[in-house]
Amino acid sequence: MCYRTGIDPYFISEVIRKWKRQDIGLPTTLKEVNVPKTDLAELVAFIVDDSQFTYGVPGNNPKKLTHENMSAMFERMWEGHRLYENA
Repeated sequence: MCYRTGIDPYFISEVIRKWKRQDIGLPTTLKEVNVPKTDLAELVAFIVDDSQFTYGVPGNNPKKLTHENMSAMFERMWEGHRLYENA
């Protein structure tokens, strides 16, 4: 048992393993949380044109955010594919 919570750590590790395998029914894609595919371009524009400067992303992100790479990332997130092939 975990000393502070009283929860069995083996139970927690099994929950995490199932979650990583997507066996517990949580949504794992933008499609599953009802983000319309037609809204992806608007989300990309909001991030690339507005939000990245508000939150200092250009100075903190190792990769420059562009409409092209963000569109590709959001498409993959909508479909549920890995964001990067080596991930």
